[in-house]
Amino acid sequence: YGVRTFKKGDENGDGTQFLERIVVYSVKLSPDPVNVPFERTATATATIKPPDIYEQITFSVDDNTLALVEPTKATASPQKLTLTGQSGKHGITKLKAKCKDIECANVTVNVVKLIRLDVIGAEDQGDDIYAVAKSDGGVVTIKAILDPDVQIPDSMIQWTGNINPSPDDNRTVTVSKKVSDAFPIGCEVGASSKSVTIKVVGVILEPLEAETEYPTPVTLTARGTPAAPPATTYSWDIAGSAPNLPQPGGATTVKFTDPGKYTATAHYQLGSVVADSEPASVT
Repeated sequence: YGVRTFKKGDENGDGTQFLERIVVYSVKLSPDPVNVPFERTATATATIKPPDIYEQITFSVDDNTLALVEPTKATASPQKLTLTGQSGKHGITKLKAKCKDIECANVTVNVVKLIRLDVIGAEDQGDDIYAVAKSDGGVVTIKAILDPDVQIPDSMIQWTGNINPSPDDNRTVTVSKKVSDAFPIGCEVGASSKSVTIKVVGVILEPLEAETEYPTPVTLTARGTPAAPPATTYSWDIAGSAPNLPQPGGATTVKFTDPGKYTATAHYQLGSVVADSEPASVT
């Protein structure tokens, strides 16, 4: 940009030299792209050079059903701009700067909505509930699906719950499978929000070691976590030295009455997800 003065010569034939002033200007819009949270606002900056021509610069959005820009005319340089996402709308458009109706700059505007949460590594149980068996290693991955599908600043996406954020992509988090419980996970992008519940299924068998003197019996009790809904089932694997192995006396218990050495493992099932207890030893 700059200002240049040129001699035009003796145009009227009387020896007078005319001068013409030509202004070469520039407008820079930043950032590029501008990411606007669904039904919320974001800011951009217009840097105008030379600054004293700012009054000739105007601003507009190609699709004003997606977003509006304020102000529409520069009042200073640099000029702060506010873009507001419109109700119920999301998509891609352009923010443009013009000087006397001639476009001099543009950037992409993404009005971003959270569409859904995809859960990887757990079984869909319906009603946004997912189940997985407890294990010492491994995670359940949750990914926020956005439209447009773009990378957005950390400040624009908010996660809640017992999560581990991805260092590479703020649209992705994980839930550890080491602890059995029901973990509600939420995500927000502007006015759009989604939630899921991850049930890490485990089963606790008590006691894990028991030794008594006949005829005192031993009863083992299995307890599934999180708390078992009506459709949940328990099953057992029992081995031992007695000729007649005990049978489970109820969904959650088994009673040992005959002399012998036994091992028992309880299984807790939620849908098709099966969790195994630590083996118990009974003498």
